[in-house]
Amino acid sequence: MVLIFLHIPKTGGSSLLWILQRHYRLEEVFHDTVFQKAGDCFLNDKKFLHGHFKYGIHELLKLRNYKYISLLRNPVYRVFSHYFYAREQMFMNDREFRDQDLVSWLEKNKSWVSNLQTAYISGEDHVDLKALRKAKDNLKKDFLFIGITELFDESLLILRKLLGLKDIYYGLPRNATQFKHLMERANEDLFLEVERVNRYDMELYEYAKDLLMEHIKNYGSDFSRDLEEFRKRNRGKEGILAHALDVGLREVRRGRVIALFRIAQVFAMRGEREKALAICDRARRLGWGLITMEPDFIYLEAGVYRLLRIFKKAEELYIGLAKDEGIDTPIRGKSYYYLGEIYLEEGKREEALEAFKSCLELYPGHAKAYIRLKELDL
Repeated sequence: MVLIFLHIPKTGGSSLLWILQRHYRLEEVFHDTVFQKAGDCFLNDKKFLHGHFKYGIHELLKLRNYKYISLLRNPVYRVFSHYFYAREQMFMNDREFRDQDLVSWLEKNKSWVSNLQTAYISGEDHVDLKALRKAKDNLKKDFLFIGITELFDESLLILRKLLGLKDIYYGLPRNATQFKHLMERANEDLFLEVERVNRYDMELYEYAKDLLMEHIKNYGSDFSRDLEEFRKRNRGKEGILAHALDVGLREVRRGRVIALFRIAQVFAMRGEREKALAICDRARRLGWGLITMEPDFIYLEAGVYRLLRIFKKAEELYIGLAKDEGIDTPIRGKSYYYLGEIYLEEGKREEALEAFKSCLELYPGHAKAYIRLKELDL
């Protein structure tokens, strides 16, 4: 059987993908973009297909034995997350986009934001009541499992049982957009507007939640105990290692010692100072003469010190990067941003303002710096 992971943007799919990929050999995994380039000759012996595609790819690939899985997210949260992710990542140099509020953005991009989850699950380009019914039918007929982002741990336990997975730890979510504090300031009318333009997604989401609840009911009386045990382990050693490996191995496999700094950041985020500093030291010694002066190397090292609140050292490294006109502009801009954050922590408001302004001069689409200036009434 070919397992097809239908990855809907901003639903927590990246975290689930990395968990699933651990259970397949590299030659068994197939991404939809490969098919677009090479055709179905690469399908031999493939067992896991994933990508940002709609339902129906099994027909395109002429698969006979297949099952879909996917995640759905509360449509309001998904839209907020999509909006802030787009502001920060997708249109970094689009000043017109940067200045749009969420309602204006929704109105301008209805075709690919509103009811996106129903479009993906139904396979339809035009979403209406008929597409919603088709999406529900598809979930019953061709989906082995549909998870819920807000019930991610519960979903993982069900998926582990259905697929016989051994390692489902993830530690920290991947590609998480930091927008919750902005949602808290959103007014009720904005929430209602997002719900209105995503009414089919709202209904599909509730339907999917009911399906998950049925799985949990059928799991048995041990579900609560197993969930508590999983969460305990995921917050501990297993979760840390899983996250560190997922982040680090992508780089280690390419032979880049710089990956060790990413792992050090994981331990820094967990407050494990000694481990983080030890890994930094190891990375610096292994990389000496190879990538010692690489900007990415220095940028990540500065991030470790910042997370550990060793501000003096972090500030020194960020200033060096920010003022180096010979390196890429985005790194210089992001360095100014983090300088601003450090200055705020130290109570240096004027220095922070100048740093955020410098960030936007070099990196006009840096949403967090833009928001910081707005918060400081500029």
